[in-house]
Amino acid sequence: MLVAGPAWGIAYGTLRAYGGGHHLASDHGHVYHSTSNGDRMAVGYHTDDTYANSHAAVTKVYWYFNGSHCYPNGPGTVGCGSGWYGDGRSEGKRTYSYYHGHLYNQLKATANSARAAIEVCEDQGTLHPDDCSPRAIRGFQY
Repeated sequence: MLVAGPAWGIAYGTLRAYGGGHHLASDHGHVYHSTSNGDRMAVGYHTDDTYANSHAAVTKVYWYFNGSHCYPNGPGTVGCGSGWYGDGRSEGKRTYSYYHGHLYNQLKATANSARAAIEVCEDQGTLHPDDCSPRAIRGFQY
């Protein structure tokens, strides 16, 4: 059984990225359980590029699950464990203005809880680290 709060999801408030004394990007949205295309954790996000320059704003989501999992543990071997583990990162569409979208990750059959750590960043390209907001963490049990 899923315990995810209100039907519309769990809001994560407004995130703000700063750099060089400027407010660069904002994001707000919610985390929810989606049943389209299977049981999935979803993040509905609203990215706003708040500083006019040559760098786009982007929302990033880091996915985590709590449960049993197995992983490659060297050539030809597999290790298994339980507890919280990361399951990758998804990025929204880069924007120079405003964008609303959704990011998804399939719920794991061997887990019982899911979390999303969400941040908004100004994309600085490959030579410099992005300027990002602190991460908001929201999740639910299922």
